[in-house]
Amino acid sequence: MSAIEMLSLQLTLDTHPGSVPPVLHLKKGSGSVSLTVYFKMDGLVIDGSRTVIVKGTRPDGSELYISTISISGTNTLRISLAAANMRKMAEVAGKYLVEVTIFDVRSGINRRNVSAHDTLTTAKFYVDVEDSAYREEET
Repeated sequence: MSAIEMLSLQLTLDTHPGSVPPVLHLKKGSGSVSLTVYFKMDGLVIDGSRTVIVKGTRPDGSELYISTISISGTNTLRISLAAANMRKMAEVAGKYLVEVTIFDVRSGINRRNVSAHDTLTTAKFYVDVEDSAYREEET
């Protein structure tokens, strides 16, 4: 894959109670992958963008925390995660649960004040990171 080519993945999350979280399969160290997450919600009406937090605990116990924005559409929200954020997801081999939370604000959320903001919805998906085929250099 050349530097210009990039694999683009799509994931659709269902926000209905009892829905089964999908699984996103990645290789450790994935660097040329971007992800577009679609939220499907009946009756979703949002004007403009909203802040989104993607978080989870990787198999080694380290935290995954990504803050980004969403773009709204009719009954959907689209969240794009660039290759740099996908590399964060694929740092550690193993399977872990990720929660995506959409807040009812356009900006201004950080780790310290996240609990002070209203949540529109949340959904979960699994990230399953496999060891890559090449051997990493010892440092």
